[in-house]
Amino acid sequence: MNNAREKIRVAVAAWEIGRNRSGFGAKVGGLGVVVEELPPELVKVAACDGIKLEVETLSPCFAQYDRSEMSRLPFDIPVTLDGATFSFAIYERMFREPVTFADGDTRLVDFRMVYFWDDWLLNWTTDRALYPSDPRIAARLYAAVSQAMAGYIRRGGFNVVHLHDYHVGLIPFYLGDDVLDKLPVHFTVHNASYQGTVPIGGRGYEFLDSINLPGSLLFHKYFDFFGDLNLMKATMLKVHENGGRITTVSGNLEGTWGYAAELRENMGDLMRRASALKGGPPGEVFLPNRHLDLFERLPILDHQRDERKEQGGEFARTQSRGSAGDPRASGSAQASVQQPRRSGYDARP
Repeated sequence: MNNAREKIRVAVAAWEIGRNRSGFGAKVGGLGVVVEELPPELVKVAACDGIKLEVETLSPCFAQYDRSEMSRLPFDIPVTLDGATFSFAIYERMFREPVTFADGDTRLVDFRMVYFWDDWLLNWTTDRALYPSDPRIAARLYAAVSQAMAGYIRRGGFNVVHLHDYHVGLIPFYLGDDVLDKLPVHFTVHNASYQGTVPIGGRGYEFLDSINLPGSLLFHKYFDFFGDLNLMKATMLKVHENGGRITTVSGNLEGTWGYAAELRENMGDLMRRASALKGGPPGEVFLPNRHLDLFERLPILDHQRDERKEQGGEFARTQSRGSAGDPRASGSAQASVQQPRRSGYDARP
């Protein structure tokens, strides 16, 4: 056990990774900020437990990146859409940055960025255009990139995978249960008002089949959202089912404010509270738990600090049981959701 804890390799997957000033990253909003700041904080927390942490950040290779300044890996990853198989090229670039540890020592640490490129799917992207406006096209793009990332993770020897928002939420489905039985996968919600809802006109089986997933097996169990697809819902259920943690980017450990508190409330409760605060019917209300009522099924719980002490090192405990690092670290997710392992968890609306 002690040898296993000496070194941990983490794959952090996200659509935006920050680092936009370098020319090899993208940041439209808060997602890029968090994903840029999180790896150094995880390294510092792990070091407090005597663990050497290696973090690789996985993201699409957007067209504005100069691929001649990256290193192309000697293998491609095959993906399938509409029954046709093609390959993603994989590139990498190392960033060496100073990190100040708890003992006050500042050392240079290497952070590896891994980029997934397909000209047909990504050649339209720019530094301000990263997301397709059509939800069906977007879902197919996310599915293709998630397949490529899953193929890379399968061969990468990682100990932990941390997914950031629904754009990469299909990765667990492509990894397969044989991998998920051994590999902890966690998920952070960055903006629960955007859930990756895809209008499919009642053709859920067919749409999932078209993105290389078995629709008849998965649609009703994970994706069905009033006849359409909901990628965030599916990701949460799959991560929950396999014992991973689901976190939010704001709130405290006890879940008394921010996303952590609001995700406990259903749509009706938030609307009533907004009406009371305004003294009349509210206008548009920010509804993280919009129609899902999923968080009542995956309740946010207080962390048991006594249990934490009994289990030993903070980082090792949270990684092995499902939290993606110390929630108190700058830039990391804050409130976590209870994640008991369940098989066959059915959350059809």
